[in-house]
Amino acid sequence: MNVLHDLPMDLQYGEAFCSLDTLPPHLDAVPLTPFEQAFSVMDPEEDASPANQAHSGFITVLVASPDSKWIASAADDGVVILWDSATLEPSRRLDALGAVPYALAFSPDSTLLACATDDGRVIIWGECDHPLTTLDGHTNSVNALAWAPDGSVLVSGGYDGSVRVWDTAKGFSEKHVLRCGADGMVMVLEFSRDGKWLVVCGTDCTARLWDAHNQFTLRQEFHGHTGTIYAAAFHPWTGQIATGAEDGKVKFWSLHTGEEFNSMDGHGGVPVGSLRFLTLPGCRILVTLNNGSFVVRATGGGQPFLHVECADGTAHSVAATPDGVSIARASAGMIRMWRQCDGSLAETLYGGSAKLTHLVFTPDGSVLASGAQDGSVTLYRPKRDY
Repeated sequence: MNVLHDLPMDLQYGEAFCSLDTLPPHLDAVPLTPFEQAFSVMDPEEDASPANQAHSGFITVLVASPDSKWIASAADDGVVILWDSATLEPSRRLDALGAVPYALAFSPDSTLLACATDDGRVIIWGECDHPLTTLDGHTNSVNALAWAPDGSVLVSGGYDGSVRVWDTAKGFSEKHVLRCGADGMVMVLEFSRDGKWLVVCGTDCTARLWDAHNQFTLRQEFHGHTGTIYAAAFHPWTGQIATGAEDGKVKFWSLHTGEEFNSMDGHGGVPVGSLRFLTLPGCRILVTLNNGSFVVRATGGGQPFLHVECADGTAHSVAATPDGVSIARASAGMIRMWRQCDGSLAETLYGGSAKLTHLVFTPDGSVLASGAQDGSVTLYRPKRDY
């Protein structure tokens, strides 16, 4: 089912907030998978790879390919490793040319891997272990990457305050250079699902919306945060975007008017690290804070459905299952999983003796990967017995 196409036009592109009361009826009826069935007891020998200290430095990035076949890890040792999700084993080892990888992004068809580095380059790998090409242009570290959903362009942003648009059909030639304020650094790049919009956020407390279907024309500037914006997410079927910032607030904006619809506080002033809309069981948003706490709330506001604190700051990464039914958090050698539907703790997995700093699910939910401060990477295969 194509959710967007099944909605009436006023919901596809409308301005109204989607609350639990306004959720389309056919989505309300979608059954949830019980967490205890989705994640049953795991046999460590069959369902998880041994903690593999393949890197000699701490993990900086951990991402999954869109086709769920690969996990890519990078560390400050300047190495990128591709892990086979079928075997849970490392498959390829790529050299970041003496630089430290700050971001990784697979192309939509999973055939290319882009790597942003601390020396201002973007490295592209294909089927070979040697780089397909290296993109130069940034004058400082690059720490954000995003592919257009159709793969037509790759965008990169970094500490020099610029966003560079690379044309994949023309050998990754530089197509546009977008400027984001006089002295701001780019922290977030995010395309909308249809590829029409690109949001760029950074240290100047402003989110900028560019029209990717019209020569990357600047359409809106969203002002209101009082700190660096670390997170942004497009609502999957309404004309809204959410931003989260250093000021501890989550703000909701209209893509078309630039108007702020709502602002969520109540996070104790702790910076917001990431955002994700959860469309099941209702229209909710997952807010991850920089101290490892996380909150699940309705997009229209109100009391949280789930609020898990981490006052000591020992947790470092939060990931939701692709269906949004459950939420995992990594801390000092442990991965804990909560049911989103009722907030109960469902499972605790042992993740080794090192502090876990990264978590990612493959898009099909078949593999959960963790990365640790000591450079180790572990892949788990959750049992789905439903």
